[in-house]
Amino acid sequence: MDLLTRFTDYLNSPQNKLSSKTVKNYKADIGSFISWYKKNYNEELGITPTNITSQIVESYKKSKIQDSNLSGSSLKRHLSSLRRFFQFLKLE
Repeated sequence: MDLLTRFTDYLNSPQNKLSSKTVKNYKADIGSFISWYKKNYNEELGITPTNITSQIVESYKKSKIQDSNLSGSSLKRHLSSLRRFFQFLKLE
C-alpha cells in the first residue's frame, strides 16, 4: 500500500472525524507535495519526518506562492495538510 493511500486511510479513521471534503482536499494537497518533492529532489517516495527539513517546506511554500492561481486561504490549507501529513508520518 502506498504512502498516500495509508495517509488517506488514517484521515478516514474514526478518531479523526474529518469530513469527506476535508479528506479529499488533504489527499490532493499531499499528492501535490509528493509530486513536487519527487520532481525537485529525485526521490522515489522516500519521505520521512527525518528527511523533510524546514528548508524543504519553505521551498515548497515559495513554489506555491508563485502559483498565481492559489489564494491565501488555499495556501494555508496546503500548509495545514502538510502539518497533518507530518503528524501521520511520525506515527508511522
